[in-house]
This record gives sequence, C-alpha cells and structure tokens, in this order.
Amino acid sequence: YDVSAERIRQIEANAIKKLRVAMEV
Repeated sequence: YDVSAERIRQIEANAIKKLRVAMEV
C-alpha cells in the first residue's frame, strides 16, 4: 500500500470533478 498513490488518486478525482463541472456549464 502506497500513501503517495492514494494521494494521487484523490488529486485525480478532484481534477475529474472540476472537469465535469466545466463540461456541465
């Protein structure tokens, strides 16, 4: 288990959420 990998996953999830919001607008 790698903590940095989990952190990267969270950052990617945040980026995807921002992209979805931008696409909805």
